[in-house]
Amino acid sequence: MKSLKFSSFVFAIFGVLVLCLSLFVSAPVAVNAAEENTSSSVAVTALNSNGQSLPNTGSYNLTIDNRRSDLYAFNWSAVNKFKVSFNLSDIPETWKGDDGKYRYSIRIEYVNEYTDAMEEANATFEANSKIQSITDMTSSTADVSLIQDVEYSVASLKDRINAQNEENRTFDINSGSPVTTQKECFGWGIYRFSIVFSVGTQSQTFSSAFFSLEPSTLQGAPTIDKKYASSQTGLINAFNCFLTNDNIDYIDINTIKWFVQGITTDGKKYVLTQEDINDEYPNFIHPTVERTGTSFYFDSNKLAGKWEVYCVYTPHKATVDQVKQSNVLEVSTGNRLAPSTILWWILAAVALLIIIVVIVIVVTKKKEKVW
Repeated sequence: MKSLKFSSFVFAIFGVLVLCLSLFVSAPVAVNAAEENTSSSVAVTALNSNGQSLPNTGSYNLTIDNRRSDLYAFNWSAVNKFKVSFNLSDIPETWKGDDGKYRYSIRIEYVNEYTDAMEEANATFEANSKIQSITDMTSSTADVSLIQDVEYSVASLKDRINAQNEENRTFDINSGSPVTTQKECFGWGIYRFSIVFSVGTQSQTFSSAFFSLEPSTLQGAPTIDKKYASSQTGLINAFNCFLTNDNIDYIDINTIKWFVQGITTDGKKYVLTQEDINDEYPNFIHPTVERTGTSFYFDSNKLAGKWEVYCVYTPHKATVDQVKQSNVLEVSTGNRLAPSTILWWILAAVALLIIIVVIVIVVTKKKEKVW
């Protein structure tokens, strides 16, 4: 009897040990999210300017495209490139074309959007009105293991402005053979990388997780300055106004909004656009005008007067205390030359022309007499 009880006790202990072991084996193992920025076929690494990989600043599980999707966040200012690698060992031979080669394209998709905005909207990534998609390389290979890593450059705000101003500016992609160029680079926002195989009239897409580059926050209140510029509306002063803060290359330019108010020489009060009109300032300079960004071009639309120019910084989802106004620039606009001065210049030009004509006639007649 004692032997039976002892055997039951041993069996019970053994059962508990087996149960604990099974729980331990089945328990999820914590994985560094920075090391798991991959799907089964498309792996993505964020690189800094020295080519070193970067850990993410946060990982999320969002509902995008009506399905749960992984998203990894990084600071825009820290990321120089995304490196995209492919694990395609399971691609079936039946996907080859008649010539025995695979046909594929490598794609980048980008939307200038905040992560929480995508989450709140339960967004469909492909249908987003802001989506920009480019396919950089289309090629074929008999062995998918020969597909090389691709690096996509990420641009700062300054780089993007320079790229727009330089006709032949391109950004290199280190993509093996052949080397291709990225026609356009993007800044902060949400990215997805894919490789798309063409199989007859069908296609098969393998996509990465989503990767978000988050813009920086402006430190302190915005500070601004100005330079004289040529007017586009007449002989009148105009101004290029701009932020002078140090860390403006990686902010969301839509968080900076410019304002103007002032009084003309005939005593009328104006604001910049129609949306700014109030009881004190019932007139507007322009119906609409580009007024966001780190710089602002102010043309008073032929109105002579004295103006106050400033900007307001409103971070994403800012509280009232986080909204900050810049210093105020006081500028004056008016004709660069007084009407009477312009008239005298015209009269002087006419008089000079008459003198030149008379001299030509006199010289011509003297030559005729010599002959």
